[in-house]
Amino acid sequence: MDRSMNGAHTSMIWVVDDDPELRKMVSTYLLDQGYDVRSLCDVKQLEARLEYQRPNLVIRD
Repeated sequence: MDRSMNGAHTSMIWVVDDDPELRKMVSTYLLDQGYDVRSLCDVKQLEARLEYQRPNLVIRD
């Protein structure tokens, strides 16, 4: 588990889900834990973002 000097996580996590409520719930929990979170609504957004950025973890339904 990567952590910065202040104890926050340095890992980037992408949450991909077409259900906005579920996406928000998971993203909020991870943000509260100190993770760098990006929220995406579908695989098209995921594929587009992967062209120029790589997360440490992708969570999708």
